[in-house]
Amino acid sequence: MASIIRVDGTVEDIGWAPSLEQLQDAVGGNIEFVAIHPTWQVITGWDYMYCNDIGKLEGLQFNPIATGMMMSDWDVVVGDVVVCKIAEDEEE
Repeated sequence: MASIIRVDGTVEDIGWAPSLEQLQDAVGGNIEFVAIHPTWQVITGWDYMYCNDIGKLEGLQFNPIATGMMMSDWDVVVGDVVVCKIAEDEEE
């Protein structure tokens, strides 16, 4: 399952295996892979996220939820992001 986490904290499910175009539309440009901290992977079930690759240069708004989930202690995530699971659960 993939979901958009918006800078305002809202979450929108966008289904399984979104296309590149869907990912780019969701983040407002080219995508960049961002690792999610293993603790947050267990808590949320999300395995990785994509953000806008030049969001900071474009002045996109700080995303506190996405920043809290990433592996880095010194970097931040800006703009809306897409979070994804690696594979569909059997019961879904």
